[in-house]
Amino acid sequence: MKPYELIIDEKACWGCRTCEVACMQEFDLKGSLTFITVTEETAERGADQVQFSYGVNLCRHCDPAPCLE
Repeated sequence: MKPYELIIDEKACWGCRTCEVACMQEFDLKGSLTFITVTEETAERGADQVQFSYGVNLCRHCDPAPCLE
């Protein structure tokens, strides 16, 4: 597989998962196989709001890919 590069600022991520959808459309992925996964890492309660933080895990496009074995 040809290596690709994507830079994501995790501090600016607000969990919309648009990067996941765009990647799945670009590579015509179906089912549970994804190259990008966004996960909710923390939820902190403030005085009048909840602050969420998200983590983004990117596929490294390994050849051969151990996650597919």
